[in-house]
Order: sequence, then C-alpha cells, then structure tokens
Amino acid sequence: MQEVNQTMFAAAEGLLAGFESVDREMAEHCRRVSRLAGRLAAAAGLSKRTCMDFEIAGLLHDVGKFAVPPTILRKPAPLSPGERSLVEEHSQTGADIVGRIGPLQEFAPLVAHHHERWDGAGYPARLAAEEIPLAARAIAIVDAYDAMTQQRGYAPVRSTGEARQEILRCAGSQFDPALATVFVHGVIDALDAADDDRSLAAA
Repeated sequence: MQEVNQTMFAAAEGLLAGFESVDREMAEHCRRVSRLAGRLAAAAGLSKRTCMDFEIAGLLHDVGKFAVPPTILRKPAPLSPGERSLVEEHSQTGADIVGRIGPLQEFAPLVAHHHERWDGAGYPARLAAEEIPLAARAIAIVDAYDAMTQQRGYAPVRSTGEARQEILRCAGSQFDPALATVFVHGVIDALDAADDDRSLAAA
C-alpha cells in the first residue's frame, strides 16, 4: 500500500511539474494546499493513507486552471460574467485531465468538486454537506485560506488572523463546519505557535 501511495504521489507531482513552466505561482499554490490538506487530515485524526490522499488531492486540485488564460487568472480587476464562467470550468477540466491518468483516476471526483459549498450553492454540481467528498471539503477550506493569505489578482492579502476569522465565519455555509474548526484550531493555531517559538529562539 505504501508503494501504491508513493506511485500516486509521484504521478501527481509529475503532472504538476509538467504544468509548472506555464504558471509557477499556481504550481506553488497547489503544493502549499497539498501540505495544508495533509496537516488538516492529520489534525482530524484520519489514517495515514487518508492524509496522503488529501495531499495528492491538493497537488491536483487546480490543474484545470492551467487551461485558463493567465490574463484572466491574473486580471487586476473583478472578472466579467463570461470570464468567471471560464474560470469555474477549471474544476471539471482538471477532473477530465486527472481521470485520464491511470494511477490518479480515483482523484478525479475530488478535483471536480473542490468548489462545492456545504450549503449547496457551489459548483459544478451543487452538491451539499456530506454529498461532497471529504477530501474535496478539506481542499475547499485550505484553498480559500491560501488564496486569502497570498497575493493573487486584485484582492488584498489578509493576515493570518483575518483569514482565520473568515474561515470560521463561513463554517456551515461555504465550509464543512467540523473541518473548518479543526483547520483553524488544529492547523493554523499550531503553525502560528511554531512561528512564535522560532521567533523567540532567534531573539
């Protein structure tokens, strides 16, 4: 099983590396989401296999965006309805790409549904609550957190504290409330504490 996991992870990293020359920033975003997703799974007490699945899903979640023109992804203003529709197609595009790669086929639904919302108002299938695959629910949270705390498009960068509050505010509407709570208190708080410890050690 460990060999299977490593093969799938290597396949996911290889696919992402193949797109890296198109958009390095997007590839780095996927890697950050992968690491955070793995931490979330561990904080939730899930199995090592499930932690690995979350990490692989994180690597793959935005591969469909490499088919979207960079001028749209980096537009320094709100998107037009047509542009937003094009961007929203990335989840299904990514699922189609992943579904054609043998070792990664099982991750296609996770890629397809990482923009669903707990309240059913997401896309592409308007799934709600536990209809959404568990890993896709986790990716939705960590993807939003990384987007808020990194410079992307026209939106201002938010502090860790602001992003934490936004995740909690959207728990139960946009995000799985249980996973959102675990992410904030089991992942973000732990990372902040580690940063504080490193700052004290360097002082």
